[in-house]
Amino acid sequence: MLERARTALLAALPPAEVPGADVAQRLDTFLVEVEDAFRRHPHGVKLLLGLGTVRQDASAAAVAEVRQYRDALVGWARDSVGSVFSLRDRPEVADELARFTLRMASGTAVARWFEPDTLLETGPLRVALLALAAHHGVPVRGVPGGDAPSRGVTAGE
Repeated sequence: MLERARTALLAALPPAEVPGADVAQRLDTFLVEVEDAFRRHPHGVKLLLGLGTVRQDASAAAVAEVRQYRDALVGWARDSVGSVFSLRDRPEVADELARFTLRMASGTAVARWFEPDTLLETGPLRVALLALAAHHGVPVRGVPGGDAPSRGVTAGE
């Protein structure tokens, strides 16, 4: 069951090479794609997150499956934000931005256990990613819409 959930979630991810003429277009495309994958697979995300939180009670095979999923997801996110911000020569920055993105999505998935209509807030995520990139000296000046409101995705969409 875990392997099927992992396979389905990873197959739903968009290509890591994010299309767009500039950072703003690539970031917007990336966030729409993350939003879409999150919306289409809410139960699989919850399942894998849930198992990740009870590792000590899970079998060795289940723990290995969750680790394999986590590693693949981090790799995809690192490649994706690396593409968005042109960070091929700065893997440590790409890794930080990727893990931040995944923590935001994971936190939203956990929140949905308690409030099923919780949104994945891509507007604030966009602002935060731009700020983190700028903090690391990544050129983001002139990116329009850094303060754009979040569209969000509801559980029912």
